[in-house]
Amino acid sequence: MKVVVVDDSKTVLLTIKALLENLGVEEENIITFADAREALSYIDTHGANIIFSDIHMPGMDGFEFVSQLLKLSKQYVSTLFIVSADEHMDNVSRMKDVGGKRFIRKPINAKHFSHFVVPELIKIRRRDNTQMHVKTGLESQVLTDDSEATRQYDFLSITEEDYPIIASQMGIKPKHVGMLIKSFFAEAAINLKKLEEAIAINDYAQIERCSHSLKGSAGNMKFNQVYEVFKKIEEAAQAEDKTLPYSELLLPCKEWISNYEE
Repeated sequence: MKVVVVDDSKTVLLTIKALLENLGVEEENIITFADAREALSYIDTHGANIIFSDIHMPGMDGFEFVSQLLKLSKQYVSTLFIVSADEHMDNVSRMKDVGGKRFIRKPINAKHFSHFVVPELIKIRRRDNTQMHVKTGLESQVLTDDSEATRQYDFLSITEEDYPIIASQMGIKPKHVGMLIKSFFAEAAINLKKLEEAIAINDYAQIERCSHSLKGSAGNMKFNQVYEVFKKIEEAAQAEDKTLPYSELLLPCKEWISNYEE
């Protein structure tokens, strides 16, 4: 089995990988790419049973990636999932036109992910007559105590004691949380710097791109308050809203990210 995941966010790649492992896919069977061209080259050479792709990526975007997949084989597109936070119906329609028919929304909901992906894993197991144990949605829940899943934690001062709660909310195993948090903060620091530079020169296209990326990563980590901040900035940038105090809105997030210690 080969599962290919394409996204320019390392945090999202790790999140999807952790979710797949929780459903019974072995780590060595999950191949991740931050570059769609590299993913396409790999698929052309080695094939893929299931493919996950973002829409907005630098270089080759999701639209071109899906178009090129179709040229390789229609079978690849039939096993494709578009994983995106894009809420523009025009982009969704455009993706469907080029061949991307199945969507998983970011922030990724573990139960929805399982609902869509488990049937595909079962098909592969039956077709290849493999012994892989595909976990159902119920079997894949990390914590069965609902009180754990709904408990809150102070994301401004995360400790290892919070990992089981975060893992339960994300639908992954606690062992993956530390790696994901480290990835999130490293990625957020880079994007936040780009975002500040874009705000300084009123580059609304770049503001939208950076805030979209930050929104997606924060959402997948279930940092909901941070998610809402970047969502607001992204929507304002789309409208080229000159009245929004962008820099002021960023201050709490900037302080939180800059104070993070591994």
